[in-house]
Amino acid sequence: MSDKNLGYAYLTLAMLLVGSTVVASKITAGALPPFTATALRFALALPCFLVLLRLSGTRLPRPGVRDGAILALQGLAGTAGYTALLMAGLRTTSAVDAGVILGTLPVVAAVVAVVVIGERPRPALLATIALAAIGLFILQPAHGAAGSTTGNALVFAAVLCEALFILLDKRLRIDVPPLALSTLMSAIGLAASLPFAVAEGAWSAPVAPAALLAVGYYALVPTVAGFLLWYAGTARVGATEAALFTALAPVAALLLAALLLGEPVGWRQLAGIGFVLAAVGAQGWPAYRTRQPRRALARR
Repeated sequence: MSDKNLGYAYLTLAMLLVGSTVVASKITAGALPPFTATALRFALALPCFLVLLRLSGTRLPRPGVRDGAILALQGLAGTAGYTALLMAGLRTTSAVDAGVILGTLPVVAAVVAVVVIGERPRPALLATIALAAIGLFILQPAHGAAGSTTGNALVFAAVLCEALFILLDKRLRIDVPPLALSTLMSAIGLAASLPFAVAEGAWSAPVAPAALLAVGYYALVPTVAGFLLWYAGTARVGATEAALFTALAPVAALLLAALLLGEPVGWRQLAGIGFVLAAVGAQGWPAYRTRQPRRALARR
């Protein structure tokens, strides 16, 4: 398997894990406030990353002022920024409208790759991202209450934060291994969410065991494994290519919600999944074709 195709595989697995957090979040949301759950997630994940650092002999980087600021912004955007903005937006807008806006992540990430990272993607790649975006819009229900303009703007700002989180490491001048980068993101996430978690004052209240198990899963699988897979993938492919694979997360969330939570899936959702999978498959097909021997040329 080529290095680029290995990157595609890592990104796919990472986004499938991200999709699985929907089930974990549903179990956790009724028992823990958002920042308490976020802080607990990173408090469990960070020691795992530190142990992996010790076992692998990987060293944390010593970034300069510029790279340190990028890492801090990346961590803040993907943890406290994303969570706070999404929660604030959902207070005044409908979940359906929020879902439609969150489905624009591949397109927003592609724009970030072009504007912030400075990539110049091929027209064919932009076309596949557009195809994935169509599929994500189809995935959303056709009904739902209209959300407020302010709420929708806050949710869109959360999407922008997530796009910065998954791509800003491309702006680093130093080479940061995926394990070291994942460790730094968890440390920043814990530091950013802990003060808000203390303010929520939920530490002394009893918590259902199912919620604690869900947070434990969130910390150990989507966070530890998901971070490592994502940053190992982005180290092998361009930022715009990586942006396309974010379309797999809502697809995985929908399928897991149907399988584990019993939520219905209709023709609209199946059609949307088809568009998204076609877009991701179209991205990987050219790389597969280049690996195949050209027998016709060989016979000549």
